[in-house]
Amino acid sequence: MNVLKLMMACLLLLFLPGCWDYHKINERAPIVGLGIDPVEGNSSLVHYTFQIPDITSEQKEGGGGNPSSGQVLKFKNFSIDAQDIHSAIFRIQTQYTRMFYLGNFGILVLNTHLTSAQVTDAVMELVRDPAANKLSYILCTNHSAKEILSNPVASMSPSDSLENGLSKFPTRGGYVVRTRLWHFWRDSFGLGIEPKVGIVNVINKLTVLAGAEAFKGYKPNLELSPEDTFYFNFLNDKVYHASLLISDGKHYFSVRQMKSTSRISVTMNPKNQFTLHGKIKVISELATDESKGQKNLTDNEIHRYEKLMSRYIQMNVEKVLQKLQSNKEDIYGFGEYWVRNHPDQKEFVQHQWSNAFAHAKLDIKVEVHIDHIGTLL
Repeated sequence: MNVLKLMMACLLLLFLPGCWDYHKINERAPIVGLGIDPVEGNSSLVHYTFQIPDITSEQKEGGGGNPSSGQVLKFKNFSIDAQDIHSAIFRIQTQYTRMFYLGNFGILVLNTHLTSAQVTDAVMELVRDPAANKLSYILCTNHSAKEILSNPVASMSPSDSLENGLSKFPTRGGYVVRTRLWHFWRDSFGLGIEPKVGIVNVINKLTVLAGAEAFKGYKPNLELSPEDTFYFNFLNDKVYHASLLISDGKHYFSVRQMKSTSRISVTMNPKNQFTLHGKIKVISELATDESKGQKNLTDNEIHRYEKLMSRYIQMNVEKVLQKLQSNKEDIYGFGEYWVRNHPDQKEFVQHQWSNAFAHAKLDIKVEVHIDHIGTLL
């Protein structure tokens, strides 16, 4: 009897439509960007800016950008003060006929003046929401998040422009870090690692993605300049299609199409002194040599260039690492590596790793290979 019932249930499944929860596309309003700013004088409220694509491409009430410019905007912004994201969505729903949802959510911009509690609440609310896109990118700004999402781009919405700028990371060369929502949440609770996000600002009416912000938990703690971020990425991520100028006293040479890979590890000597190891491999093409292509380069000259470039990258990577050590900010994940390979050290990493990281020795090795295609003559 039970077998018969099971067979009947399986047969009934064949007649069930797959669109029982279907919503027409013209009845939905996907939130593609979310900006969060503090409300001056009221820490219990947060100012939310929601961005949706405007499929009508018409300037209507609620649209972003500069209507006086005559530019056809491809997005709409809705702003409101509320205590949390979903109550804000519920309230702005009264301003629009289509249903808002977070399934296509791509960019989260946080104002660095938000409190730790406000950042925590926003991130946790998005992570808990099963419909929210956990692979969305997260950025921070020293300016207004609302301003970032209101700065129009010629052919796309501000959210799409930021998402494309991060997903097509090679075009940025390494001057910004890429952090997704779930990465940020994971690192905030992780052992031996602190979260970091890229920085976005509006400069001379242009949206600029450059730099990185190191967090301590959910609170911004240290800003890295675009140049520091570039050398941070040699050890943290990968550097693609970058160019670099290396000076040798009065002369200089440059490389292009630079690509890097890296690996980190941690060791401890018998005196309980930690050493942070980093191995970086760089492949590049010679763009200009010291003679500007007027002389033949020997293998010895190429080897000399490789050594100069290796020392130059090593010096700058160590400089950034020492800056992070002085602020006890292990955003590389050296401590995570240590506890992963030594699970019995969990208690130590949880309570003492920041001090151990700050006083650890450095062992950074850079291996450089320069391809040379010949002279101009």
